[in-house]
Amino acid sequence: MMNPARHWSDYWAGGHLTSLPRDYALNYDGELLTFWQQQFARVPHGGRMLDVCTGNGAIPLLAAQYFAEAGCKVEVLGVDAARIQPQRLAERHPELRAACAAITLMGEQPIESLLLESASYDLISSQYGIEYCDWPQAAAQIARLLRPGGYFAMVCHASDSAMMATMRQESRAFERLEQVKLLPMLKRYLGGQLSFGRFRKSLLQIQQQLQTDPPGAPHPLIQHVIRTLTGITALHQDGLRQRRSELMAFQRALVMGRDRLADMLRVNTALAEQEDWHEVFCQQGLTLSERRRIEHRGRHHCGTAYCFRKPGDG
Repeated sequence: MMNPARHWSDYWAGGHLTSLPRDYALNYDGELLTFWQQQFARVPHGGRMLDVCTGNGAIPLLAAQYFAEAGCKVEVLGVDAARIQPQRLAERHPELRAACAAITLMGEQPIESLLLESASYDLISSQYGIEYCDWPQAAAQIARLLRPGGYFAMVCHASDSAMMATMRQESRAFERLEQVKLLPMLKRYLGGQLSFGRFRKSLLQIQQQLQTDPPGAPHPLIQHVIRTLTGITALHQDGLRQRRSELMAFQRALVMGRDRLADMLRVNTALAEQEDWHEVFCQQGLTLSERRRIEHRGRHHCGTAYCFRKPGDG
């Protein structure tokens, strides 16, 4: 059974700040940044903000930069079910050192079982995250943690987004790798069940199959695999033995990438099948105040934004 926390832990360990590295080189910008800044403006001086399913803290970092520029003191906490390494963020992204120091990130903290104090946050946020959780349990926790008058804002996947089309293309690339049995072959060799000679012969056959696919530009994933196999098959037995750790990393990256993609497709399928899924938050007493489409730099649909308010004066 797939363990989502495991493959997302692996992804965040790579230093990514967003789950869309092709669209956002460092952190979210453009229309997404504008949306989040509008939400940050709701938090009063001395207030508290919680970002759930935070990953490596993309939204908390944007919040820290916003509050610093506004001269507003706000406590910002980010939590995620995956294992994350906050201390390494500033090392990987020295330009974000000040923002990293202004936030707190906690890993291995699923929202469904958070033990944070009730009615203690002015703003709770989620970017491409809460839809991966148990929806009713997550909604109950959000309602419990918000202060009266507080806001919950989220940007979620949309089944008709360009990202979804990209995921389907990548899924077909992984299906092709399944057809040529690349991963089982790597597993057998690394497990000592296959000789070097048979392993090399099998990889050459797989490489040839991928290279003789129908005309047209192969998917970037297939291109990457072909390049990697070319390098592997050029090695002698001792050379491959010396680079065993690289081969293991290659195998792990493929497995984790496949599992993350399966997780994302599963969630997007669920959202498409239940378009009113966000009403679980209304069922917990929150009021939907805004719903809108978010574009990526005016070029393509990248998600749907929602904003809810908890009744009360705060």
